[in-house]
Amino acid sequence: MGAEKSTGSVEVIQRADLTGLPQWAIAFRRQRKDRRYYEILEDTLRQGFDFRYFIIRNTCGEISAIQPFFLLDQDLLAGTGLYAVSYAGDSADLASLSQASDVDARLRRRRRAP
Repeated sequence: MGAEKSTGSVEVIQRADLTGLPQWAIAFRRQRKDRRYYEILEDTLRQGFDFRYFIIRNTCGEISAIQPFFLLDQDLLAGTGLYAVSYAGDSADLASLSQASDVDARLRRRRRAP
């Protein structure tokens, strides 16, 4: 019979919570881009990016890895025009894009044509 598998855990934290961890001070120390790279990146790249860090703990609760990541809240339909947005079905976006470009105007005329 197989042994029961135990697992660790993953926690998501912000940099303010990370700076007090001794593991962060030595994170990526053997890499060209050590922890300072991620700190500089977070300090300078502000255009809508939300930086977080995975803290991966082993079964004893000790930190075994730290993995930086970022999130970007982005409207994937922005700039695509009325035609693409019409398939998404958001009437508010349709109204705001109704005068967006000449291409959209031509598409609207084609739809109205008998």
